[in-house]
Amino acid sequence: MTPLMSVRMDKRTITAFIMIFLVAFSYPYIMQKLFPHLSPPPPEEEVITDEENEKLSKEEAVQSPAQEHEKDLPQEKEEFSLETFEEKKIPLAIGDVSFTFSNRGGSISSVEFLKYQTSFDYSSSEEYVLAISSIGRFSGLENMQFTIEEQTDTRIVWQSILKEENLKIEKIFETTDKDYLYTVRLKLTNLGPEKFYMERGPVIVSGSIITQEKKRRYAVEEATALRVDDEIQRIPKKKIEGALWMDSKYRWVGLQEPTVCFILMNRDKAIDGWGVSKKIELIKGNGKEEKGASETEIITTMAKLEVADIPPGDSVTYNMTFYAGPKLYYHLASIGNDFKRILDFGKMLAPISRGIIWGLNKLFHVFHNYGICIIIITIIVKIILYPLTHSSMKSMKRMKDLQPHMEAIREQYKDDPQRMNREVLALYKKHKVNPVGGCFPIFLQLPIFIALFKTLNNAVELKGASFLWIKDLSAPDTIFMIGSFPVNVLPLIMGLTQFISQKQTVTDQKQAQMMYFMTVFFMFIFYNMPSGLVLYWLISNVLSIIQQGMINKKT
Repeated sequence: MTPLMSVRMDKRTITAFIMIFLVAFSYPYIMQKLFPHLSPPPPEEEVITDEENEKLSKEEAVQSPAQEHEKDLPQEKEEFSLETFEEKKIPLAIGDVSFTFSNRGGSISSVEFLKYQTSFDYSSSEEYVLAISSIGRFSGLENMQFTIEEQTDTRIVWQSILKEENLKIEKIFETTDKDYLYTVRLKLTNLGPEKFYMERGPVIVSGSIITQEKKRRYAVEEATALRVDDEIQRIPKKKIEGALWMDSKYRWVGLQEPTVCFILMNRDKAIDGWGVSKKIELIKGNGKEEKGASETEIITTMAKLEVADIPPGDSVTYNMTFYAGPKLYYHLASIGNDFKRILDFGKMLAPISRGIIWGLNKLFHVFHNYGICIIIITIIVKIILYPLTHSSMKSMKRMKDLQPHMEAIREQYKDDPQRMNREVLALYKKHKVNPVGGCFPIFLQLPIFIALFKTLNNAVELKGASFLWIKDLSAPDTIFMIGSFPVNVLPLIMGLTQFISQKQTVTDQKQAQMMYFMTVFFMFIFYNMPSGLVLYWLISNVLSIIQQGMINKKT
């Protein structure tokens, strides 16, 4: 945008500047439009979209999964009789993941990812992860007592009896040869003399996350599902109100937060539907109901398996794959089943994002610091764009040199604006100067900028990665707080470099005023962005200052 400040603006230049300003100011809206969170479903399927969800939320008419599709889930659903029992917790450490299982539902009551310093405790939740919430017409099974049938370092087997139907329930959880990937088998055996008619498939809790502290501004938290027709559905946390249920055929359903994700897939057949719910609990502070209280959000996803009637003495087994681990793109890609698509890089910029992740990881093996890797990637981008940036910077320098001639034209034709504009354009043409050419490098960097933005929000590689005083390249580099206001140093330094870069082509007071405004504007835009992204723009500014300085010195 700097060349627009290098001349007193004629009408065309002012128009161009306004257009560029509007693009920069509205880029979050543009990003949202280019990369929608929820793909539109085919018209024949009955799926609750983001717009319908928002409408239902406003009308306070969002129903529970069981109520949402009454035609699919009959009303004679029964709550089986609960027996009072003492809850027991069983720890199971697998690699750098520490699970805690519970005999309530034979499910996961807590999980801690030691390497990534992320943990979830579901003790306050009604449904633990991998709990069976319903089978057939019976609900409330997440509170059913299970006993351990077998336990090793890599395997745990739970069993229980649904006495009302003489149905034996077995749940087998065991590791695989892939990190963070597990096999989950649900075996149902009919112990009764009559055929067990399931009516509707079992519903299993496929994932749950708990947010107790405020996440960073651009954190990704959403429920995600991949349909069998390869359409991906995404429901951001802010769009979830109450409970939703989507009936269709799915390859897998998932849930992700900034660092880790949970993904469940039924290997034998497609998942028949999935649900997502959000509950908010109030944790009291210092024994007071309001002051010092904080909200805890619990987001849970559920998967409905296929119906299978069971003859007497026979059994049916559901073979599932369960991923609980970090959002490492290439690790997810190595598992297959399109697990990598839980990361949203967008359709247009996905190749650039994948290239950035690949480059970061390759460079990290050499330099062992992601800050240095980002600097090197910035230099590579500058080298690729060098021919265009060099041409635009030379044009900016020529425009600065033309200022005396332009002043003379304006003075000579000040009473004839049309003639003045024609003479100015003729001057541009004579000296082969493009008044908006300096903006091209910024627009060329925009796809890389957006791709890097999405990469930093999705890739856990930068989680906790430090550089100089920066503790986490995936978050703002907050040094300290002034009340509730964070003091971030890197955006201030970036603003200074932006000021210097613009000053290299400033020629009059009007341009100087606009320069001050644009410096503040860029600092505002970048202030709460991930520090890795700010580092990229900072280094890009420094390289531009050096390049422009060399051009100014030569010409």
